[in-house]
Amino acid sequence: MAETDTPTPAVPDTLDGVPLDFRAVFQHMLNGFALHEMLFDAQGRPCDYRFLAVNPAFETLTGLRAKDILGRTVLEVLPNTEPFWIETYGRVVLTGQPCRIENYSRELERYYDVAAYRAAPGRFVAVFEDITARKRAEESLRESEARFRTLFQTMAQGVTYQDPAGRIVMANPAAARILGLTMDELLGRTVRDPRWRALREDGVEFPAEGHPSMIAFRTGKEEHNVLMGVFSPREGRVRWIRVHAIPEYRPGEKTPFRVFSTFDDVTELKMTQDALKERERELLQAQRIGQLGYWSYDPLTQEFRFSEEMYRIFDREPRERGVSRLECRQYVLPEDWPAFDAAMDKTLSSGGVFHLDLRVARPGGALRYVVMRGEAFAGSSARICRLLGTGLDITERKRMEEAIRTLSLVDDLTGLYNRRGFFTLGEQQVKVAARSGREMFLLFADLDNLKVVNDVHGHAAGDQVLRDAARAFRMTYRDSDIIARIGGDEFVALMVDTDDVAPDTLTARLREHIATRNRTGTPSLEMSFGLARFDPGEPTTLDELVRRADALMYEEKRRKRSQSRPHA
Repeated sequence: MAETDTPTPAVPDTLDGVPLDFRAVFQHMLNGFALHEMLFDAQGRPCDYRFLAVNPAFETLTGLRAKDILGRTVLEVLPNTEPFWIETYGRVVLTGQPCRIENYSRELERYYDVAAYRAAPGRFVAVFEDITARKRAEESLRESEARFRTLFQTMAQGVTYQDPAGRIVMANPAAARILGLTMDELLGRTVRDPRWRALREDGVEFPAEGHPSMIAFRTGKEEHNVLMGVFSPREGRVRWIRVHAIPEYRPGEKTPFRVFSTFDDVTELKMTQDALKERERELLQAQRIGQLGYWSYDPLTQEFRFSEEMYRIFDREPRERGVSRLECRQYVLPEDWPAFDAAMDKTLSSGGVFHLDLRVARPGGALRYVVMRGEAFAGSSARICRLLGTGLDITERKRMEEAIRTLSLVDDLTGLYNRRGFFTLGEQQVKVAARSGREMFLLFADLDNLKVVNDVHGHAAGDQVLRDAARAFRMTYRDSDIIARIGGDEFVALMVDTDDVAPDTLTARLREHIATRNRTGTPSLEMSFGLARFDPGEPTTLDELVRRADALMYEEKRRKRSQSRPHA
C-alpha cells in the first residue's frame, strides 16, 4: 500500500478500557513506550509480537515510525530480530512477572535498557531507553583497562604503587623480577626495610626519607632520574635502577594519597652491554689508524694543513687554503692555549716530539677531546722546516671513562681504576694495538711492606701508604696511560703510547717519586716492579700480559730478599 493510503494511527483514548489521563506524559516522556500483543504458535509458544501503540520517544530511540509499524509484527518490521527478545517478552506475558534487561538489537544496532510488564492477558508494555553511548563507553573503558592491565603485566619497566607510609601496595611482575623478589615478598615492604640495603651512586647508604617516593609525598612534586642501588636476594648482589616517582591526588585534595614509581634496571647497561658496547664501537672507530686525522705545520707561513678527518674533529668545514696558527688557536679552549703554545714553541725551537691533550671548542658549544701528537723535521740546513703530526678524537673515550666512574669501576681508596675498570679499558687498548700494530708496555708493581705497615702502624697508615703510591703513579704517567689498583697491594700501569718516552724512563721516574715521598713521609713506601712488553707481531691477551709482568716483579722481589740476607 502506498504511504498516502495508510492513515497515521492515533494514540488510543483508552488502554484496555482504562482512560488515558496521562496523555501528555505518554506524548512527552523521554523513555520509549510500546504496547504489544504477543502471538503464539500452534503449540502455544511465543513466536512473534504485534505493535499496538508507541509514543514519540519510541520513534526517536528506534528510528521506526509509528505509521509504519502499528498493526504489524516485529518479524514483519525487523525480520532478523533476535529470538531473545520474543522469548523474554513471552515469559513476561505467560508468567506475569515483569523483567528488566539490557541487550543489543542487531537490527537497530543499538543497546537498550528495557523494563517489560504484562499490561493485560496476551499483552505487554516495554518502556526503554537507548544506552548505546553508555555501553560503548563501558566497552571502551574495559578495553582501555584490559590494555592497561596487559601493559602493566608485561612491560619491562618496573612499576610500584606506595601509600604514604612508603608501603608497596601494588607492583607489576617486572618490578619483582628486577628487585629479585617474589610478588609476596615485595607487596607490603616499605622503603624503610633494611633488607633493601639501598645505596647512592657513590656507595653511601641511601636514607629512606631520601627515597624518590618519599620526596614526592613530602613535596607533592615529581622526582625523576634518581639512580639507586638495591640488594637482589635472588642474585646476591646489588642491582642499579633509575627511578621516577609521581604523586597522585584525589579530586579536590592537595596531599598525595599515593605515589607510583617506575624504574629501569640499568645494571647491565652501565656495566657491560649497551653502554660499553656502543662506547667500544665508537672508541675503536675513533682510534683506527685509517681514521686518525693528520696535519702539517709550516714555520715560514705559520699555517697548518689539515686532513679531512682533522676538520671533522675540529667540527670545521674543509678548505683548500691553510689555517693560520692564530686561527687554529681559536679552535682550542682558552684554558689550553698556554699548553698548546708551549708545546709548539718548544718543538719548533729544539725539535723532538710532543704529546698533548687538548679540548676543542666546537662552534655549537660542545667540547671535544683530542690527543695531538707532533714531530719536528729538519731540512738540508738542519733547521726545522716542518712539523708533522696526528690528531685523535678521544671524546668517546672520555665519556666512556666517565661512564666507568659512574659504574663504580674506580677504586674508592686511591681514585685509580679498580681491577674491573682496568680490564674494561685495557682490553680495548689490546684490541686496538693488535689491529694497528702498536707496541705497548705494562708495569706491574707490588708493595713490599704493606702487611708490616698494617701490623705495626695500623690499617689507617696502610691506607695512606696505598694513597701515596697511587699519587706517585699519577705524577709519573700520562692521561693516555691506564693506571689501576687491581689488588690489595698491587698496582698496574698500561702504557698505550711509548713513541715519545721510553717505558724504562717512566719506571725510573716512578722510583724517583717514591724516593721523594719517603724522604718526607712515614712509614716507608717500598715497591717491586715488573715490566712486560706487548708485541703487536705476536699479540697476547691482557691477562697473559699481566701474568708476565707479575712474574718479572716477583723476580725483583727475590733479588731484594737475597741481597738483604746477611752473608755467612
